[in-house]
Amino acid sequence: MTRLLLNLLSILSLLLFTAAEALWVRSHFASDRLLWCPLCDTPDGYVSGEYLLDSRGGILYVGAVRHQHHKVGNLPFDFEVSPVLGADFEFSDEGWTVRAPDGRSDWGFSGWTLNKSRPGRRTTGVGWSTPYWFLLLLFSLPPTLHVVLSRRRRRRRHLGLCPRCGYDLRATPGKCPECGTISPAPPAG
Repeated sequence: MTRLLLNLLSILSLLLFTAAEALWVRSHFASDRLLWCPLCDTPDGYVSGEYLLDSRGGILYVGAVRHQHHKVGNLPFDFEVSPVLGADFEFSDEGWTVRAPDGRSDWGFSGWTLNKSRPGRRTTGVGWSTPYWFLLLLFSLPPTLHVVLSRRRRRRRHLGLCPRCGYDLRATPGKCPECGTISPAPPAG
């Protein structure tokens, strides 16, 4: 079961690695932004949000801001977003925008949180940015672990060792006296 889970995680990780690699290359030639701004009318007021996924200059930006407005009249459109940590933001009619590289570290990381209350309005949010090279490093870990563990199992099986603990099974080929693992017969050789 563990091996199946590691196989599935490795496949998913390789797909994400390939997608991140393609987006990293594209981010140096084009700026892609996916912005979703839903608006809901509730009995207490209005709830609106901005959800951003932005890719440019080798950096991936992700963030979400939620506004809760009390019903005092018409829906106000003077939303404000104030960063607490990290990048510099500006707000326009289209939503909030991250301006780079002002708030990023030298490595390309930044993060921010937002929790602001004003009369008739409450705004909360969170966001971060990360360079694509870090995502590629992160997505390469499960396949690398899979290869290392697979090579270790194959080596142990070839040398007549227990596949679980590495105990020498030449004297007791059926069952490992150390950990109790029942192992297949060693290869003839």
